[in-house]
Amino acid sequence: MAVTEEPILSRLDRLDNLLRQLEEIRSCNRSPKSSCASTPSSGTFTSEGQASSVEFSPNSLEKHCRPIDRVVMETGVKGTVVERLDRIEAHVLKLEEELEAEKTREEEGDKKAHKKGLKQFVKQIVRGKGSHKNKHKDKTRTHFCLVT
Repeated sequence: MAVTEEPILSRLDRLDNLLRQLEEIRSCNRSPKSSCASTPSSGTFTSEGQASSVEFSPNSLEKHCRPIDRVVMETGVKGTVVERLDRIEAHVLKLEEELEAEKTREEEGDKKAHKKGLKQFVKQIVRGKGSHKNKHKDKTRTHFCLVT
């Protein structure tokens, strides 16, 4: 049985919708107090990642046999295939950069919190407020060198 290749316009539409959904999910993760509604996927896939038969149903195939004036109007609104592909690629790259920046900020925040905790710990020990208090009341002080 031959597998039909999915039309490129359907693939672009699905990528557009997936990007929108990813942005919605990402914005929901940023603000947990807001309620975000889930949206259904525009394309369904089999476990192998191929488009399901729903994509090639009579209703969806009917979209491929349309009057030229409607196709021209849709192209004017959505842009050419190359323009749409360029927009999607730029969008994916932008999302990737933003996710990397978020990850870096989170890692830097963790490092700063750790350094502050260590600094406070050393100050407590030097001032004698730590759990190991000096039993000797002589005036000698211990000096610590902190290597960062």
